Amino acid sequence: MELKLDARKILENEFHVDFKGYRAIEVDEFLDVVIADYQKFDEIIKTLNNKINQLELQNSSLKAQVMDLENRQALQNVGNEENITQVDIIKRLVKLENEVYSKLR
Repeated sequence: MELKLDARKILENEFHVDFKGYRAIEVDEFLDVVIADYQKFDEIIKTLNNKINQLELQNSSLKAQVMDLENRQALQNVGNEENITQVDIIKRLVKLENEVYSKLR
């Protein structure tokens, strides 16, 4: 969306004086207020755009951290599954050994 007015255009705009027109001083004072508001709006927009850019960078960084942590968790889970499998095998071996040795006695 493109704005048709900015502070410079408002300031440089000239009105033609008509016999039954508005008082030029009142119009100038009002336009000064409008210009000041436009300048404030422009500053606010720039500040908010900068904040958006900062938050997008922070969001990207946090997404990368989440992906890294998820990958680490997945690797740790695979390691835990292997450990559990090895522990289960050792438990089975102990049971088998106990059965074999108990029959030999």
